[in-house]
Amino acid sequence: KKMILIYITLNNMEEGQQLARVLIDRKLTNCVNFIPITCTFIWEGEITTEPEIVALVKTREEHFEDVNAAVKELVSYTNFVGQIEVKKVNDEFSSWLHQVVRRNS
Repeated sequence: KKMILIYITLNNMEEGQQLARVLIDRKLTNCVNFIPITCTFIWEGEITTEPEIVALVKTREEHFEDVNAAVKELVSYTNFVGQIEVKKVNDEFSSWLHQVVRRNS
């Protein structure tokens, strides 16, 4: 099965850590990275700029909907959850991912 990255925008690091723990507990990822960003967006007619956190979730292709469902459980606002294809990954990381992340039967 193919590895993917899921790019998720969150309000703050606390949300990110909560999501990471849920995903790891459910064996949906072996590792989540967090990147602080600034986001400018339009919402209800207003242009707003504010800080956000990007979570990069490494997982197997079949788990996108499971990860998205976990995000919906924890996040009550409209955010971005997008799949990024990973064309190549180093063997060592791929082995770790496939040892940790559960397989759908």
